[in-house]
Amino acid sequence: MAEQLIWKPCIENNRYEVSQSGLVRSTITGNILKQQEDKDGYLRIGFYAGIALSESGNRYEKKKHYRVHRLVYSNHKGPIPDGMEVNHMDRNRKNNNDWNLEILTSKENKDLRVWGPQDPDDFEPL
Repeated sequence: MAEQLIWKPCIENNRYEVSQSGLVRSTITGNILKQQEDKDGYLRIGFYAGIALSESGNRYEKKKHYRVHRLVYSNHKGPIPDGMEVNHMDRNRKNNNDWNLEILTSKENKDLRVWGPQDPDDFEPL
């Protein structure tokens, strides 16, 4: 049976809602926003932020981009403290379910990248 989606108003932009599984939709149209992979392998979305003019006078749509895992965490689990990072516990940067996200310090997150999910103190010397 498929998990029922829980939608919460997006605190970063009230024109959108965020589900606990990482979907983002418009409150105006109900459409799910397309997500794109950034250069680091994280999914991101762009929120409409108005119309701007280029130096040549052309109008263009202005967007502000957010990484989806940070939106899910901040809207479903709580604020992300300054200086803290959101970690994907299963190491899959596309798995943005709220149960897969945790807050870590930068050092803790870097240590996980080196050691993996195991505790380095669990290893016995050779």
